[in-house]
Amino acid sequence: MNNEDNFLRMPSLHLGPMSRNVIAASVAYAKENAWPICLIASRRQIDSEEIGGGYVNGLTTEKFAQDLSLAVKSKQIILARDHGGPYQRNEENQLSLEDAMGRVERSFFADINAGFNVLHIDPEKCVKPGDPSGLKVFTELTCELISRCNRILVSMPKRRSNIRFEVGTDEGVATDFTPEQWEEFLGDVKEFCAAEACLMPISFSVPLGTKVKETQNIGGLALDKHNPFWIKRVHAMLGVADRFGIMLKLHNVDYISMDVLKLYREMGVLQFNVAPELGVIETRALLHYLRSNRMDKYADSFMDIAYKSRMWERWMLIDSKADDEQKAIIAGHYVFFTPEYLRLLEEIRTYPAANNLDAYLIAAISKAIKKYHTILK
Repeated sequence: MNNEDNFLRMPSLHLGPMSRNVIAASVAYAKENAWPICLIASRRQIDSEEIGGGYVNGLTTEKFAQDLSLAVKSKQIILARDHGGPYQRNEENQLSLEDAMGRVERSFFADINAGFNVLHIDPEKCVKPGDPSGLKVFTELTCELISRCNRILVSMPKRRSNIRFEVGTDEGVATDFTPEQWEEFLGDVKEFCAAEACLMPISFSVPLGTKVKETQNIGGLALDKHNPFWIKRVHAMLGVADRFGIMLKLHNVDYISMDVLKLYREMGVLQFNVAPELGVIETRALLHYLRSNRMDKYADSFMDIAYKSRMWERWMLIDSKADDEQKAIIAGHYVFFTPEYLRLLEEIRTYPAANNLDAYLIAAISKAIKKYHTILK
């Protein structure tokens, strides 16, 4: 078993690379604590150069992997694709399924070629909530995407042996499927992988009682750690994962209490994803820094840019009471690489007080990572 396998079978923290400072904080924390961290890039955050990169510092898959090559080589950082599937980028919404599948195949090719170790196969956007054929469609497309990735691996001059797949999803349609149906799904995937000589997935994600909205977790167990429905579902899904020899992964860990996080660990969940919380932490730290150093006009300008982006819309509760500032904070990390913010940042950096801005932001993010580390180490 190689080092990547050892890491993937350990309790582990998977972080969304929400910004260049989140990436820097993750690398530094992993190195200083000799504790590997997996960076899970969604296709909106980072994608191939051909497809157009992403909103995180304009990074492409290729540049992201190149920048982290030393950390990856030293096993401090594992690179992963999160929610790899069709229609995960807004500009794909009008494409045919055939064209969308081709596009995500090219995205996976770039991931594999760049040295990613984990690919989350997630065709959730192809399934309508409540569709009685949803599980069938989800299963068929999962198998098709695994097959396409396998063909990419076989076609390479030197086949990589350290690629692993994550299957399942944390999104809306996943709650339509019962534990028994998810077991059927894994059985079909296992049969397909055996027939096609593909690697069996190493991890499996389904809703387990967490759900992020605004800056809170409103999932069933996040709100009530004694919730009988979700306790039963977690145990049932752990049983399913165990019967197939794969790990159960918890997405949307953001904002949950340490007591609830400990509960998941005690029940046997071994992998945890955190993403938007880190962006909000950095945004709040930026605002605090600017206002504490009498740069209120820049704080106000940043908030205006963030609010007008409307990137907060997908995170809002139906009966939201959030004001404009709260909405701007939710959207803050999405605009860190916009021309408007970069021009603003250039002005901010002319002030002596801004000399240690990045160090301050990285420290705030590192504090959040430490919180999870204390539970998961």
